[in-house]
Amino acid sequence: METNIDIQEKNYYFLICDAPAIDAKHRIDQLNHMGFIADGNKENMVNYFQRFSKSKEPVVFIFQNKIRNLSAYMDQPEFDKLGIKQSFEQIPRLRLSELMKQQFEDMEFIGYNSLELLPDYRKTVGVCREAIRIDPYNIRHIPDYMLSKDTIDSCVCIEGNTLQYIPQERLNAGICLKAVENDYMALQYVPFKFKSEELCRMAVKGAVDDTKNESYHVLAHIPYTFICNEVIRQFNKMSVSGEAMAKTIVNKEVMSAGMCDKLFEWDHNAYKHFPNLYKSKEMTEKAIALDGILLAYAPPKQINEELCLSAIKNTYKAMAVVPVFLKNPDFCLKAVLANRNAGIKNLVPMEIKNGKNIYSFNERLEKILTGKVNLTFEQVRNLYSGGSQTFLEVKSGSKIYSNSSLFYDKELNRFLIAPTQSGNINQVLTKDDLNRKKGRRI
Repeated sequence: METNIDIQEKNYYFLICDAPAIDAKHRIDQLNHMGFIADGNKENMVNYFQRFSKSKEPVVFIFQNKIRNLSAYMDQPEFDKLGIKQSFEQIPRLRLSELMKQQFEDMEFIGYNSLELLPDYRKTVGVCREAIRIDPYNIRHIPDYMLSKDTIDSCVCIEGNTLQYIPQERLNAGICLKAVENDYMALQYVPFKFKSEELCRMAVKGAVDDTKNESYHVLAHIPYTFICNEVIRQFNKMSVSGEAMAKTIVNKEVMSAGMCDKLFEWDHNAYKHFPNLYKSKEMTEKAIALDGILLAYAPPKQINEELCLSAIKNTYKAMAVVPVFLKNPDFCLKAVLANRNAGIKNLVPMEIKNGKNIYSFNERLEKILTGKVNLTFEQVRNLYSGGSQTFLEVKSGSKIYSNSSLFYDKELNRFLIAPTQSGNINQVLTKDDLNRKKGRRI
C-alpha cells in the first residue's frame, strides 16, 4: 500500500471495494470487520451491494472510519456540510484489499510500537482493539470518533487511570465508577459532578488498603470535608505525617478549623499548609516556639516584633524571614541579643551595620568588653543614651581596667571610663582610635 497517500486530518476518502466477495452479505461482512459500518446500518446496505455484479467494484465514501455515503458521486454541498474543502477529484481513493492487508500488518506493528505512529485512517477497529489489549494507554491515540462505549469500558476496567484520556463529554457516573474500582487514584480524573460520596468512599477504601504506596495523595481529590476528617485519622494510624496530609489537601476550602487543629496536634509543620483563616494566634505562637522558621507562614496580621523575636530566639535563621519594615536598628540589636549565634549578624542589613545607630554602637561596645558579657537591650540603650554601666573588665588599647564604670559621649563619639578605685575619667581607646593616633585612615 502506498505510504505517501494524503489523507486529511478529518480522515475521509473514497473506498473502492475491490476485495473478492461471494455476495452482498459477504461484502458487508468485510466492511464490518474493518469497522466501517455503523451499528444498525447493515440492512440499509444490502440493496446497494446487490446491484453490483462480481465484475464491478462498488465505491463508498468513508468519513472518520465510517461509511458516510453509498456512492462514488457526491455533490459539493454534501462535502461542504462535512467541512471538506477539497473538490471531488482531489479526494483520495483507497482500495479495500490493500486496507485489509495493511490492517493485518498494522496489528503486528503495534505489538512493538505505539499506536501514535499510525495515521488515523489506518486506526481501524481491529487495530485499536489490539492496541488497547497490548497497552490500555494507547487509548490516548485513538480519535474521539473511534471511541465506542465498549472500548472505553475495556480501558478503564484494565487501567483506571486511562480515564484522563477520555473526552469529558463521553464520561458518565458508570464509567467513573469502573475506573475508581480499578484504581483509587483515578478519582483525580473524575469530573466534579460525578464525585459522589459513594465514589469518594470507594477511593478512600482502596487507598487505606494500599500499604505499599503513598496512598494518602487521594486526599487531594476528595471534595467532602467530613470524609477528609475521617480519612486523616486513618492515615495518621498508618504513620502518615500531618504535614504530608495538609500539603496534599490542595483544595483549602475542604479544610476546617477542627481538621487543622488535629493535623497541627500531630505535626507542627502542618502549619505551613493551613489557610490563614484557621491559624489562630495561639497556634501561631506555639508553632514558632517549636520552629522559628515557621514565621514565614504566619498570617501578616499576626506578625509583630514580639513574634519575630520569639522566632529568632528559636533559630537565628528566622531573621531572614522577618518583614523589612521591622528591621530597624533597635530590632536588629534585640535580635542579636536574643540569639547569640554568630550567623545572625550576616542577616542584618548592611545599611544598619554601617550606619550610626544603636546596633553599630553595640558592635563597638562588644570590642572593648572582655569575657562573656551578656547585656540586655535596656542596658545597651542606657549606655547609648549617655548613662553608665559598671563592668568587671574594659579594654582600652593595651590596657585592661577592672571594676570600672563605662559611659558614652555622643558628641565626642567616644567611650569614657572611670576606674572605681581612682575615680579618674579616662578615654577608652578602641582599635579604631589607636589606628587614628598612628595616622591610619579608617
